[in-house]
Amino acid sequence: LEPEEKVVHDCLSRYQTYMSKHFPFVVLPPETTVARMREKNPFLLKVIVAVASYHDLSKQRELGNELVNYIATHLLVRGERNVDLLQGLLVFIAWYHPHFFVNPQTSNLLQLAVGLTIDLGLKRSARAYGQERIEIATSRAAHGELSVCELHTSDERRALLGTFYLTTIVAQWAKRYDSMRYSAQLDDVCNYLEKAAEYTSDRHLVALVRLQHVVQRVERKVPFDDFTPDTMIPISMFVKQLHTELSHFRHTLPPDLAQNTTLLMHYYNAEIYLYEISLSPLPPTTQYADFAYRRLEMLNACMHSAKSFMSVYAQLPNSSYYNLPFVHFSQLTSAIIALSKLSRLSCTGWDIAHANAFIDFPSLLDHTAHRYEEARSV
Repeated sequence: LEPEEKVVHDCLSRYQTYMSKHFPFVVLPPETTVARMREKNPFLLKVIVAVASYHDLSKQRELGNELVNYIATHLLVRGERNVDLLQGLLVFIAWYHPHFFVNPQTSNLLQLAVGLTIDLGLKRSARAYGQERIEIATSRAAHGELSVCELHTSDERRALLGTFYLTTIVAQWAKRYDSMRYSAQLDDVCNYLEKAAEYTSDRHLVALVRLQHVVQRVERKVPFDDFTPDTMIPISMFVKQLHTELSHFRHTLPPDLAQNTTLLMHYYNAEIYLYEISLSPLPPTTQYADFAYRRLEMLNACMHSAKSFMSVYAQLPNSSYYNLPFVHFSQLTSAIIALSKLSRLSCTGWDIAHANAFIDFPSLLDHTAHRYEEARSV
């Protein structure tokens, strides 16, 4: 059954006022109305109603199942391709956490979004520029007419960057997913949005994408699950260089963005992601002869980054928890897991007593749990 008209209006208002600022990749003009969205963005409206219905979890999950059926019918069965579907998919994925344990579809939905960027002609490889006619015809036959179109609107550009962003977030969180490759085209899109400055949130968007580009380099340069004696460059060299890139990113942010809570959480989570390799033992090989010493440095850095993340997370008003996308909860999970491991780690040279005094893990968990209990009563 379709939600009542008042519910739809309330959900759209809630999304615009409290939720959209946490996901700048799908922007609605302030004057957006329900009637206008029904005409231009019907699927996105359905998604917004679903993700903003968080006060009724059973209803929200019911609406989520309806969205999955809608996607299967319109995208897979009917073969529809449009930006409304892509934007709706991105918002649905961003706030998919109520459905994680009842209908886990994050990877499937994300792959559909990546496929849409190709079929809509938004994602172009370097070789796509200057293609011969036969190559263009092949692309048209494989992916449809829209795949050979040029990028036209800012909404399309944001959606492309949003797809990249979500793939890097899932790769960073799940460790079993390859993110969309950052390319010169994506860099051009960032520069375009930054220069156009259509919305103030575009500066935030560009900063998130550029930070996740560094995170992707961590994903691809630091072999979390590929340690072999044949790895020629010591891990600590990769880590040092990538930390330099992260530091450069932070120090070149304008003052307002440098203090942005969301960006700071992303930044500290990126540091955790970089240093958490030290939480795992390495195979015996002379290639990592100095790793025992470097590992202690990385463990200490990981501990400070995770504690800094928790300090920033504590600055969020607990009334905002319902409005946050899953990204923030995945980051919180990563920080807590890292601190848990650090508080129990048995490693030569690691001062477990100092680590436990610094982390104070039981108090940290109690404080976090208490804030979530408070959020339930808001």
